[in-house]
Amino acid sequence: MWHYHSLGVYSVRSGYWLSSSSFGNPSCAGLSFESWWKFFWRLDLPSKIKLFMWKACHNWILARCNLMAHGMVLEVTCPICGKSAETSLYAMWRCSSLKVLRNACVFATGDSSLDCATFGEFVRSCSFQMEVTDFERLCVIWWKVWHRRNVAIHNNILLPVLEIYAWVDNFYNDFQGANVRKNAQNLEQGFRSWGGCSRQLWSSVDLPLPECGDSACVGQCEKTGCVGERCFPHFKFSSDGVSIDGPWYMQEPLYMRWKQWDCQSDCRYNCMVERENQREALGDGPVKYHGKWPFKRVYGIQEPASVVFSALNLAMHFHGWLSFFILLYYKLPLKQDKKGYYEFATLWHIYGLFSLNSWFWSAVFHSRDVDLTEKLDYSSAVALLGYSLILAILRSFNVRDEAARVMVSAPLLAFVTTHILYLNFYKLDYGWNMKVCVLMAVAQLLIWGIWAGVTRHPSRLKLWVVVFVGGLAMLLEIYDFPPIYGYLDAHALWHAMTIPLTYIWWSFIRDDAKFQTTNLVKKAK
Repeated sequence: MWHYHSLGVYSVRSGYWLSSSSFGNPSCAGLSFESWWKFFWRLDLPSKIKLFMWKACHNWILARCNLMAHGMVLEVTCPICGKSAETSLYAMWRCSSLKVLRNACVFATGDSSLDCATFGEFVRSCSFQMEVTDFERLCVIWWKVWHRRNVAIHNNILLPVLEIYAWVDNFYNDFQGANVRKNAQNLEQGFRSWGGCSRQLWSSVDLPLPECGDSACVGQCEKTGCVGERCFPHFKFSSDGVSIDGPWYMQEPLYMRWKQWDCQSDCRYNCMVERENQREALGDGPVKYHGKWPFKRVYGIQEPASVVFSALNLAMHFHGWLSFFILLYYKLPLKQDKKGYYEFATLWHIYGLFSLNSWFWSAVFHSRDVDLTEKLDYSSAVALLGYSLILAILRSFNVRDEAARVMVSAPLLAFVTTHILYLNFYKLDYGWNMKVCVLMAVAQLLIWGIWAGVTRHPSRLKLWVVVFVGGLAMLLEIYDFPPIYGYLDAHALWHAMTIPLTYIWWSFIRDDAKFQTTNLVKKAK
């Protein structure tokens, strides 16, 4: 049944209409619909349950009120309890026959369904008050409640409410299996950063977290400028850095304005710090927030260690590229047209520019993580890896003809360009991007390592060091761990390891230029 078409037909036109619209009013939750649905579709649930919840949130299930609106029934009373009109929200939660279920799933803030007009609003409200795994279980319960209702109507068999719990536990546990979900904490903490109030619904023991997570903390911080017993002068300034209630000459620190730390983002950071202090007091380790570890800021810089190491990598690449340029045009012999003999010089110059660009945006991104800097960092890294793979193939197979180079490069360029467009304009899929980057990195390391052994290049030892240590450094990207003392995490260590490798790598490039030039000069004579 599709109520946006007179015949109830879901057409392509209807799909375009739906994609450009949203449902309901965010009376129970302030999170944007787009962000919330991104969170929802990442839940670890069967597709049939996600699709059911999607229809239920849009009020497209066949509750009595919906059927009557289309002239399909004359009676709107709930077929289970017979006490009130059956809306989607009533059928799924407010029905008197579900009283035992509601009491068992009581929220810390009471029955928030009383404040919501639609089932979709109620679902979002519940998601902001629970752990992600608890919310997933509740979605399964709603799905089973609707199934129970349909069985009661069509087969006259009413499943006892208490049996739903046992069925849901078995179904959910069977679906999850014996594997521990690696991304559970990422989803949970990313969800908390959107405003979720972390409570334990399914445990009989309440966690001693009186501050109720980020939602209440951020809201109070934005009003008072205080988190717990700590107050921050930053919240006394407007967005342009002017003091709100202080002397006219008071100005917000320049580094805070430069980093664009506004009231809301600063409140989220300080609430995260307060949250981690509470977890540390309970003996718990750090967890990820919105998929990222909690770092300690230094002068507004989010990840100071990664920024420093990225800047050093940038400096090392600039030094290597400059020394390569000086070697080619001031130390090695040139042709009569003042061009060098080394036929891969242009490719290495382009590589140097890609490297400088990538490490620049890496430093910017780790300095201040926003959507724009994240996409620029990821896109630059993918572009560098893709070009490095092309360069590895061209150099190892000694491809000198321009037409042959284009034929080899075109498929890889098309793939890398498509992947970058996918990340920027469709979905920033971290898992898929990691697989693509690791695949390209491993491929070029294998190509360089094998080529060095087969050709017995004079500088093959330098190349093998880069290949071996670079392979070990990649493990830091795969096997992540929390930041040490809030500063040094696995990603920062990976950046640190690439600094000496960059020096050795450019040393190999210069040696290769010398080796090739010497051979070509001998042949020219």
